[in-house]
Amino acid sequence: MQGILTTDFDAKPEGLSTVRDSYRKPQTLGVRQVGLRQQLLQEELIRQVSAEVDQEFNPPPPIIEYLSTTKKDFSKEFTPIVKAPTREHDVKTEQPATFWLERAEEVHGVSQVRTKDTPFRKNAAFSTPIDEYKDAPKPGEQWKF
Repeated sequence: MQGILTTDFDAKPEGLSTVRDSYRKPQTLGVRQVGLRQQLLQEELIRQVSAEVDQEFNPPPPIIEYLSTTKKDFSKEFTPIVKAPTREHDVKTEQPATFWLERAEEVHGVSQVRTKDTPFRKNAAFSTPIDEYKDAPKPGEQWKF
C-alpha cells in the first residue's frame, strides 16, 4: 500500500496533529500579565530563598584559631605588683640589689672588696707584681678594714 498518502517515500511523518494544530497556546499580547509590585515581591522572595539554600548547602568555612602550644598554654595575663619606693634611687650610679651582692662575703674566690656596694669589680692587686706599682699604694696600705 505504498503511495496512498504521499508519493515521496523518503519523507518523514509530520510532528503536528489536528489536535495540536487546533488547540495552540495563546500568544502574548505584549501587555503586562503580572503587576509590577507582585513581580518585585516574587523576585525578592526568590532571592531570599536562593540565598538560604546556598547558605545551607555551602556553609562558610569555620574560623580556626591558629595558636601555638606555647601561646595557648603559657601566655597568661597578669597584673604586676608595683611597690612604692622607700627612698630615692639613682639608676645610673647605684648598684642593683641582687642575690649575689647580699651574699658577697659568703662567696669563695672573690678578690679584695674595696667598697661594700661594689664587691665584684675587677681588682688585679693579687696578681700585679710589686715592681710595677710605681707610685701607687701597695695592696693593703690604701684600705683600712
